[in-house]
Amino acid sequence: MVKSPYKTCDASAGFDKGWIEIVGLNRHILAPGTEEEIQKTIRLLKNDNITVFKGNYIGVNPFDEKDTWDLREPFPECEKRSAPSFIYVLKDVITVE
Repeated sequence: MVKSPYKTCDASAGFDKGWIEIVGLNRHILAPGTEEEIQKTIRLLKNDNITVFKGNYIGVNPFDEKDTWDLREPFPECEKRSAPSFIYVLKDVITVE
C-alpha cells in the first residue's frame, strides 16, 4: 500500500497503487466477454494507458460559463481529492435547462 503524500485526511490513488479493486462480479448476468473487457480496462488503467475524461469535447461549468475544460487534454479526476468530481457539462452534447 502506498502512503499518501498529502498531509490531509483526503488522498487518492487507483488500480495502479492497489487502492481500488473489483471484489466480485455476478457472472450469472454478465454478457459474454464482459469480464475480459473489465480486466483489459483495469490493465490499461494500471499502466496509465487510458484516460476516463478525455474526448473531442468542451466541458462547461454550469455555475460559471467562463470556466471551461478542453477535453482533448485529459481532465485529472481525483488528482487532489479522493471523491470523484467532474462538474463540467459537455457543450453541444448535453443541454441543461
